[in-house]
Amino acid sequence: MLKYLYAFLLLPFFLACTPEGEVLVEQEIEKAKLSLTTKNCASAITILTNLGNQPENPKYLAALASAYACRAGFDERVLFLNDIALLDASSNDTVIGSITLFSTSPETIADSATYTDLQLGINTLLYAGGVTEPSSAARELIFGTKHNNDLNLQALYMLLAQVGKYFYLYGDADGTGLKGGGAGNNCLYSYTDPIAQLAIDSVAGDSCDSSETGHPDLNAAPGDADSLRRVCEGYVLLTNLLDVMENTTFPAATDLGDINTSLVGVVNQLKNTPGQYCQDPALPAGICDERSQSDCETFYAVPANFDLMQRFFAAVLETIFI
Repeated sequence: MLKYLYAFLLLPFFLACTPEGEVLVEQEIEKAKLSLTTKNCASAITILTNLGNQPENPKYLAALASAYACRAGFDERVLFLNDIALLDASSNDTVIGSITLFSTSPETIADSATYTDLQLGINTLLYAGGVTEPSSAARELIFGTKHNNDLNLQALYMLLAQVGKYFYLYGDADGTGLKGGGAGNNCLYSYTDPIAQLAIDSVAGDSCDSSETGHPDLNAAPGDADSLRRVCEGYVLLTNLLDVMENTTFPAATDLGDINTSLVGVVNQLKNTPGQYCQDPALPAGICDERSQSDCETFYAVPANFDLMQRFFAAVLETIFI
């Protein structure tokens, strides 16, 4: 009996390693994509997961990420038809607020099903190829320039939507994209580190200062595992967004709005402005180049290390969302 069970479990592996198996995989991917055209997200997920993991098949990964995003209510067509026009990358401190205006941004509870599913889609792309340390460079070694660029573009659109969700909820954004406008918390986090507090108090025009409180679902970090995970999600959302933006060749399309024009300049400023943002002297060198969720949770679970995360939130995330 066991030998039949083993044979069944190994069937997807053997199928994918034969010409006939490759054709079958392609057919199933196309079947899943057809399901997505009718918004049958669950069917697409079932079709693809039944194939078994295909970590180095870019078409499979793109389809699976789309299926999870579909279940989250994310639609690239809506992004381009409605949301991209709302993106304001005219300055560093307008970007995040404008993204919270996207139709996909409103979130009222932490770890909602829509947020979790969209993160599944994002992680499918960021960790494509089985990489443990997400980076465009690592993925390009596996998939080549063209396929990696396609995966980057897909990840970028999802990352923008997820950034909107994250900051809408934890920044208590209002209908104009103003942080703290929802009459709840005025800061992302309740800062206790003196250097982080100083950074917050020096930001002109921000609703957040060292006397204000952050979102309760973040404030229990680092002692609470869920709060720490959420803090790290915000961190790696930004660092992966920066990496994807820096390493993507954009199509010559007017419907990309500010993405391939002003936003590229904002990313460059966040990464490279001397003495500010990622280059703030209170932050460790290279902090904006760390992109692993698990590494973040391991390192910043140590209270002494978490002071550095407070400083990152204060010097970068609070500063670009006022």
